[in-house]
Amino acid sequence: MFGWSEDYFESLEHPDRCEVKKIILTKDHVFKLESQMRKFNPYTNTKYILRKKK
Repeated sequence: MFGWSEDYFESLEHPDRCEVKKIILTKDHVFKLESQMRKFNPYTNTKYILRKKK
């Protein structure tokens, strides 16, 4: 939908509870996030398990 690669998508952090991410449709008919997503930091998440690449 946004043209993100799988690696980029997997690097993003999940939104917090009740956090709203607004998707808008521009005049050029392109979907865009109104606010940025946070990058995931495995060093701050003690429950992080590295996903094996295929």
